[in-house]
Amino acid sequence: MSKDQLKGGIVFASALFIFCIALLLAACNRNSNIIKPADTLVNGSINISVDESFKPVIDEQIKVFEASFPQAKIIAHYKPEAECLKDIFKDSATRMVIVTRGLSGKEEKFFKDSINFTPRWDELATDAICVIVN
Repeated sequence: MSKDQLKGGIVFASALFIFCIALLLAACNRNSNIIKPADTLVNGSINISVDESFKPVIDEQIKVFEASFPQAKIIAHYKPEAECLKDIFKDSATRMVIVTRGLSGKEEKFFKDSINFTPRWDELATDAICVIVN
């Protein structure tokens, strides 16, 4: 083996060693660049404003939901109805409001005109009177 071949082998081995170290260091830093997945129906968290009169019912619903989906977290803020509706106007963190009534035509128009948003709403429950006779 000549000196030139030996010198070339040392240079190649050194370059290979430096490349492997650089690759190892780049792999160690990989976890810091992982993007957290977006919230879905079964994982992540959501802030909701709830009319305080629904507290017992909604607390139980949240317990059942979070037991079924442990990666999901529902953060309920119990407030008077007027405060709940204000949250949806001003608070971008609140993604859902549960109140005792639907939106009036004036409120729906305000959503459409001011923030270019058409709210979706539906009845969650209705009141009833039950008479049981023996």
